[in-house]
Amino acid sequence: MATSISPHRKRGTHHRSMSDVARTWKSQASHVVHELIPEYAGRVRYVDCINGRVSRPTDMLGRFVFQLLMVASMVAVMSTFNGVRHSGLDFFVHSHWFYPLVLFCAFLLRVLFVNRLTDHVISAHIVPNLTGALKVVSTAALNVALMTPCMTMVVTLLLQGTDDYWAYVLATIPVNMAVAMLLNVLAVGPAVKMLYYNVVAGTERGARVLKFLQENALSWAAMLSI
Repeated sequence: MATSISPHRKRGTHHRSMSDVARTWKSQASHVVHELIPEYAGRVRYVDCINGRVSRPTDMLGRFVFQLLMVASMVAVMSTFNGVRHSGLDFFVHSHWFYPLVLFCAFLLRVLFVNRLTDHVISAHIVPNLTGALKVVSTAALNVALMTPCMTMVVTLLLQGTDDYWAYVLATIPVNMAVAMLLNVLAVGPAVKMLYYNVVAGTERGARVLKFLQENALSWAAMLSI
């Protein structure tokens, strides 16, 4: 004669099954994150970014998204810093056009010139010879040394015009390099890495935000067309 299974036993089996599924999913997600960040498997923390345990993405899509986040963040902070130094608080009232123009110039400079040089130096000299915080500082110093003087010239031309142009540029470059270096190592760099690996990427489905946008693009387009 067949025996019946009590409801309590069914619930226990169901709970155990759900627990097994959760553990399996967590293990798979950790494995994928470990592939994305070979040196670190888990949620990226601030200290992981400072000590060089987490590096920048190397795949094409990841690099593009990461660089866009990095350039946009640095432009926002450095443009505000220089704008307020030049025009005071009136900068926020009269210079809304400034941010997108500087962002366009910075990203264009990054893609057409800076990336080619930094990729070569980092892969040939920094990655094979340096580790930890020293690798982070060296990478930041290389990027700052190339980007800051060029962007200082662009920003000075937009804010100052041609009056005493070179004198203002030469006086501003050291200040901008010091501020940009501190921001890159201690603030913007870690923030962008945590944002990228904890929000944009980090699941078994790859780029979390981009995947969500791709899956819902048709639905949003249909809603907007109504």
